[in-house]
Amino acid sequence: MKNRVTHLDVDLNDMRHFWQDYLVSANYRAKDQGNSADSAVLEEAMIAVGTLFDEHVAIEELFFVVSGLFEIPDEWFDNYYPILFDKLYTKEITRSSTSLNQPAEITDLVCNLCDYKGGSVYDPFAGVGSYIFALGALDNFFAQEIDRTKWVIAQMRLRAHNSNTKCFVNEDPISIWHKHPLVIDEKMSSTYDLIVSTPPFRLSIKERLSQFETADELFIHNGLQLLSTEGRLVGVFSPAILYSSDSEALALRKSFLEHDLLDTVILLPSRLFSGTAVETIILKFSKIKKIRGQIRFVDATKSYKSRGREKVLAVEEVFELLNAGPGQYVRFLPNEFFLSRGCRIEPAALFINSIAEQNGFKKVELRSIAKIVYGEKVNSWDFRQCRAITPSLLNGNQFKCYIDIDSLGTNTGLLLHYKVTEPVLLVDKSRFRAGFVNASIEKPVMISGGIAAFSITAEWVFIPYLCRQFSLLSENYSQGSALPAISQAAMLDMLIPFPENDSDQAVIYNAAESEYKMAKVREYGLEEMLAAQKRDFILVLRNRKHDINSYVADIRNRIRGLDKYLRKNGLDKEIYSVRQNKTVGDNMDAIISSIDLMGQYLDHIADESEYGSPVKVDLYEKLQAIEDGQNYTVHFEPDLASLRDNDEDEGKVHAFVSIATSDLDHVFLNIISNAKKHGFVDSTITDYRIEILLLYDRETDSYVVEFKNNGNPMSEGLDTSRYGTDGAKFGTTKGDGHGGAIVKNTIEHFGGSIEVINTPEQFFTVGIIIKLPRYYGE
Repeated sequence: MKNRVTHLDVDLNDMRHFWQDYLVSANYRAKDQGNSADSAVLEEAMIAVGTLFDEHVAIEELFFVVSGLFEIPDEWFDNYYPILFDKLYTKEITRSSTSLNQPAEITDLVCNLCDYKGGSVYDPFAGVGSYIFALGALDNFFAQEIDRTKWVIAQMRLRAHNSNTKCFVNEDPISIWHKHPLVIDEKMSSTYDLIVSTPPFRLSIKERLSQFETADELFIHNGLQLLSTEGRLVGVFSPAILYSSDSEALALRKSFLEHDLLDTVILLPSRLFSGTAVETIILKFSKIKKIRGQIRFVDATKSYKSRGREKVLAVEEVFELLNAGPGQYVRFLPNEFFLSRGCRIEPAALFINSIAEQNGFKKVELRSIAKIVYGEKVNSWDFRQCRAITPSLLNGNQFKCYIDIDSLGTNTGLLLHYKVTEPVLLVDKSRFRAGFVNASIEKPVMISGGIAAFSITAEWVFIPYLCRQFSLLSENYSQGSALPAISQAAMLDMLIPFPENDSDQAVIYNAAESEYKMAKVREYGLEEMLAAQKRDFILVLRNRKHDINSYVADIRNRIRGLDKYLRKNGLDKEIYSVRQNKTVGDNMDAIISSIDLMGQYLDHIADESEYGSPVKVDLYEKLQAIEDGQNYTVHFEPDLASLRDNDEDEGKVHAFVSIATSDLDHVFLNIISNAKKHGFVDSTITDYRIEILLLYDRETDSYVVEFKNNGNPMSEGLDTSRYGTDGAKFGTTKGDGHGGAIVKNTIEHFGGSIEVINTPEQFFTVGIIIKLPRYYGE
């Protein structure tokens, strides 16, 4: 038949009348010939045509008319069938989209992975034939679909594309796999160059086919047997097929790992399929892998766009990952890695270690410092005696590590619970929130199944530091992502960063806690600070006095304004304490006096003239440790030639100066904070950068550090010559110059100098150049 017309301007009433007239005459012919079966079908077809364009017309009814049972004139087919199909198909797909088709973006991605350049195609769970049509494999395919509605739609699509409808059969592929009398001919081979499908997610088929647990296991097992010598198998699955513990799945994984067939695993974002929250992955198997002996894993869980309340796969982003080499979201691992771990493949676990390397830290496998605690089975007595711990109690706070057993309650509704009678680190398997509970035989705890428990076997591990590392990992792992829960066994492969000097764990933890508390001070106000003052951050307070004093000044002004109002209206004479004979005015005087003393106390602990004691500090090491921020990246570029030229340790790079470590930290912090606060303020820009250059200046025998950023230039009124002037108001930022004065005075106190460059017309608009003398010892 010739190509069909797909869009025509046809009057729908004329079309309906034609159908009715044609079917009436066809019915008479069937009766005249004594064919009662055809007559019965035609009568049903006439009823269908009568309601063809009503809202409740069934797609099955349309099939009676166009199924090929009748001799339809070719010219009529040209003129009427395409537009009729388009209308019915569009209405049915719109009405039942959740059951009839998967998102087109996933189909596009799968077809891209297929690398289809011709050859035979097999789709055993074909649905409405999306893969067949997207691949353009209409001349050389075989497909099966058990659902009759989906199959009817596919049949009509094939008719509209002038393709062979007999190669798309309505049958159960689980019971009738692959071979069918219709396709065993000279055109179709017994193997296929491409097998592609989306089998039902974890559909149990044990009752129908005892050797397999689920439909996806059957699809992979049988499909791999049918591949040609250069064949590929691609599909969408639940990730559970890669780590399910049933024997069939284990044997299947062992087989394709040993035969080096698994090529690519792509983790997809959650909730791409309408009406279900099931996690999904794409698997590609190939007989002709580009990299032998290895499997490519791609974390595309963050590659999505929002369309209203729905998530839509960002296909172009995934293509970029597929074309990229190893990195944060792409990993290559050998088959032996999984064969040595019991053939259990947990792709999500491979990306929980994707935190950037840090200088001065070593990464330690969790298995080397901890072991799994499985606990004991819980009985009715335990329900009455044990305190219960659920994932919700692991709140992710990096500085609230210890769980108080006495504060816990019991819970008889826990699922998959077990009893623990030893001190354990607890980790939420889904979100990596952690906590430590000092359980014992005398004080056992009851743990829910969503929590992994580990006993710490290394004495050198500082428990709060380890808990904080899990909390940081939680932020990286779960933010904007929905990876599946990780098993306890897979967690043992996790790499935890520890300082090279184990004794520094507590120092790092305490410093981070101090910074966290200061953040809370800024967030909640002065009263939070007064409750949390400790020696650990007095040095930080010293360099941030002007920030804290702003709170004090604000409180002083408000209290004095209220005091003035009370006295003006004579309310200050009111007695508020009869026993002590004190008036409201007396109380206001006491409050004002306390605020003034508070300011004096801040001056005392934050006197800028009290700099720290200078020590030998390596600028190279300090600058390497500066990390990217939330909306900017840091690029450190040392001039290695000049540094090595002056290096006293052959083969190593250092830049030793003499300065108090806390003062240097504050200088760097102030410069970067100003770039963020005043420069990086355009929310539409996503590529803010801070460039750091370090070199040795032979002429002045000093080390030079240059900070440059590509944010907004300096405010009007703040030129380079006035940087570091304290007490003046500068431009649109309304800054008082106090922070810059601290930086300038600090650098000059330790024998250095500072220079500021403002170049609005260039890419890097602001530069701050610091020079510090080279360290020569005492």
